[in-house]
Amino acid sequence: MKMEVRFRPDMACCKSTREAIGLPCRGDAQKCCAWHHACRLASDKGMRGLRVFAQHLLGFWSLCDVFWIFAAAGQMSALAEICCERWTSLPDATARAAYRAEVINATQVYRAECGPDNPAAFMATFDVLCEAAAVRP
Repeated sequence: MKMEVRFRPDMACCKSTREAIGLPCRGDAQKCCAWHHACRLASDKGMRGLRVFAQHLLGFWSLCDVFWIFAAAGQMSALAEICCERWTSLPDATARAAYRAEVINATQVYRAECGPDNPAAFMATFDVLCEAAAVRP
């Protein structure tokens, strides 16, 4: 049986062979697997693969957990782009402000005080992307 790495809601394990024989793993271990998967995607598929992976994970994991995964992998740009796309899809300024507050809160859960993957750097990137998207025709 070939092992596949799959991430989905309410999974027991991301590794298909372990899950097939009933071996679960903890949520923290699943996040670590997702971190390593993001690292592999970055080298194998680049930004396109990372963006698809971020969108997929945000379908069932919280933004703060996905933030941790992408920060650990050093791939914050892909997540910032996805967050910006979600921001631009919102109908009005009130909804966009509420979403920005949600993003700020999500980035504060797992603290990284320095380096390019800290919450302030992520928010600066997010804000620049959103500002550019707002003026794009």
